[in-house]
Amino acid sequence: MAFKNRYLEEISMNEERFEFLKKVKTELEKGNVTFLFAAKSETENQASVLAEWVLTKI
Repeated sequence: MAFKNRYLEEISMNEERFEFLKKVKTELEKGNVTFLFAAKSETENQASVLAEWVLTKI
């Protein structure tokens, strides 16, 4: 959980987060959006946290 909280904090401080959300929304209108990751853990990685964050914002 510490990883997730740290990454969410990092996202919340990123000035480009709203532009990113806008791009994701635009792409979702066309079809699926896939977040890729290269981590050992399927649950503790940037892609899964980012996808969860996006779903709470759109």
